[in-house]
Amino acid sequence: MDRRAPRAAAPARTFAALAAPLTAGLSLSFDGGTTWHRARVTGQGGGYAAVFAAPPGALVTLRTSAADAARGTVTETIASAYRTGR
Repeated sequence: MDRRAPRAAAPARTFAALAAPLTAGLSLSFDGGTTWHRARVTGQGGGYAAVFAAPPGALVTLRTSAADAARGTVTETIASAYRTGR
């Protein structure tokens, strides 16, 4: 027979509704983040696409950002995300 006290249930958590991004951006670096180049970003309401050209053999670092109507912002950087073909 198990005589340990029962575990308490985890408290319920509530989260605010997520607002769709109003703006989105993408920057790229081909030198480890020393210099940044803005990509052309199109779209709205949560669906976005970016267009850019990277040099052959480049190690690409990506930095994306977004802002919503509630003044929330986020920026994420992925260092050495991928290498382009030669």
